Amino acid sequence: MPPCPSTFTGYGESAGEPRDYESPELKVRDLRAAADCLTGHPAVDEGQLGVLGVCAGAMYVSAFAAEDPRVRSLALVAPWLRDRRIREENYGGPEGIEAKKAAAEARRRYEETGEVAYVPVVSGSHPDAAMPFDIDFYLNPERGGVEQWPNRFAVTQLSYGSIKRPKWPSRHCRVQFRRR
Repeated sequence: MPPCPSTFTGYGESAGEPRDYESPELKVRDLRAAADCLTGHPAVDEGQLGVLGVCAGAMYVSAFAAEDPRVRSLALVAPWLRDRRIREENYGGPEGIEAKKAAAEARRRYEETGEVAYVPVVSGSHPDAAMPFDIDFYLNPERGGVEQWPNRFAVTQLSYGSIKRPKWPSRHCRVQFRRR
């Protein structure tokens, strides 16, 4: 079996520029490519895929699961689903969201010079952080704050918006909600 993609385009050891570019459309495309690769293996039942999304990954796998009939189960852990209410609560209301829209200027600079502006993904002290909190999971080296993770987003097209809302319930994916 050929190796399947294990990281998103522009992240980790995967190719792609700019690095650490947060693009919901690219991530859903990468999930589709991973599913295509997995279902090409005889040990995988093409119609019985399950997907797991953690944090912002929950948004991407939800969109993927809603559009791909091969996905029969979906699990979300600590989902960061950036709808309008959540964005406003976390970024300081409509004014805070407007302040985050420096992405347009960053994109212009990237197109003119190739220079990429970055902001931290997680930081309780950096005003432009995508998640403006000190979150132990991401910052603790014994958990998710490993040295291979640079804790940055390319501002070039960083969207503080949300991915296109999937149509639920999906006809092919059974959804149950459990809280612990």
